[in-house]
Amino acid sequence: MSRWNTSSNTSGTATLTWPAATAGSYPVSKYQVYQLTANGSTLVNTTTSTSLSLSGLTIGTSYTYNVVALDTQGNTSLPSSPVTFTVPPPSNASCAVHYELTNSWPGGFGANITVTNRAATAVNGWTLTFTWPDPGETVQSGWNGTWSQTGSRVSVVNATWNGTIAASGGSVSLGLNGASTGQSPAPTAFYLNNTVCSAG
Repeated sequence: MSRWNTSSNTSGTATLTWPAATAGSYPVSKYQVYQLTANGSTLVNTTTSTSLSLSGLTIGTSYTYNVVALDTQGNTSLPSSPVTFTVPPPSNASCAVHYELTNSWPGGFGANITVTNRAATAVNGWTLTFTWPDPGETVQSGWNGTWSQTGSRVSVVNATWNGTIAASGGSVSLGLNGASTGQSPAPTAFYLNNTVCSAG
């Protein structure tokens, strides 16, 4: 029901499509598209088409939508099954990050992160940032950088000895031990010096 792509360092676009509704006593006249959140639903647009383009979506964020059909008398159908998608990072970014869960135990987990510089120039001094998808995830300890966390947002600043990432494929490796209250989902977007990275 959807396809999406990224359009900048921070935002993406998506196109929702759905099958035409079957007419009842009266012809179908239009469709209402709703965004679903934990707080309810919000009408995004009303259209006579069976598709809708969305823009300004945040990379790494999950969105859920459904559709309601209206006939010429204003009668509404039942909502469609909801569709959920996460806007992915661009595939051609100047950096790439590979996140690997290495271990897990009740209430905690371990992970390795590899950051690769795809640009033609070296990175001299770096900060890696990401946001945990689950609010129960926290960094307990980390290595190969200075780690900090505010809310669900994590920042890692280079150590004195690994501040340079060589051009055209140079990489640095980081690691952490974390705590969680349940699942330990991987972050959906990483930023190197405020530039979004591809999935490595």
